[in-house]
Amino acid sequence: MSKVNSIEELKQKCAEKHMRLEKMRFFIGENRKDPKCFGVYFDEASGNWIVYKNKADGTRAVRYEGPDEARAAQEIWNKIGDEVKLRKDKYGSPYDESAFRTINEADVPQPSFLGSVFGIFRCVFSFVWENIVLEYPFAALFFALVGASLFLEFAFPSPKNGYYQYNDVIYYCLEDQWYMYDSGDWVSTYVDIDDPDDYYLSDYFLPGYDIEAFEHTEYYEEYQEKEREKEKDKERDDAYDNDYDDDDYDYDYDDWDAGDTNWDTDW
Repeated sequence: MSKVNSIEELKQKCAEKHMRLEKMRFFIGENRKDPKCFGVYFDEASGNWIVYKNKADGTRAVRYEGPDEARAAQEIWNKIGDEVKLRKDKYGSPYDESAFRTINEADVPQPSFLGSVFGIFRCVFSFVWENIVLEYPFAALFFALVGASLFLEFAFPSPKNGYYQYNDVIYYCLEDQWYMYDSGDWVSTYVDIDDPDDYYLSDYFLPGYDIEAFEHTEYYEEYQEKEREKEKDKERDDAYDNDYDDDDYDYDYDDWDAGDTNWDTDW
């Protein structure tokens, strides 16, 4: 889906599409009280962004309330996209150029995957050689060092998350950070282990280790919380990417009829 990251960016996209927001009953930055409208505004008292819909009877349904401006802007942008789709499905779209372009592009033979990769590599190499290596040798050295670093990281990957036993001590590696079980507790530590795979036990706790499970520590809980947040962000980004792009918002907004919206639902 087309993404927005702020209220200002949302306003800019609406302006670029020549949206008649008042006629559409969308109010950006306004806390409207009248029936049949969508809106988003910043509430000074709570410090939160509020995304709302005032239904036909004047009652308000809050879609989002929280500190995340990007999410608030995206909720309204998504809803505009849904409303445009509703009207396109009902009346058809006056914009056929994108469909025509898609059909014609489908008729053009596409290069193979390897051919595309080789073509990209050739263009990048040519650009780097002519514009960086010859003109800026010090910059070329910098890029060479970065490339060498990436190669070393690929050739010598980081140790896996999980339990290790080294010199009769149990360790746990979590995202390149080592922890040691010492005197009945897990503590952060540093250890230099050559060929750590040789000392790897497992990625999960087994009773035979005769220690407290690392999975019960605050270290692991904080890591899990971060992973859950990453997963939520990824799911939200995937949902945006799979729904709409900017072309889906093309519409003749002069003909917008707000009566086509179902104003009795919460959203």
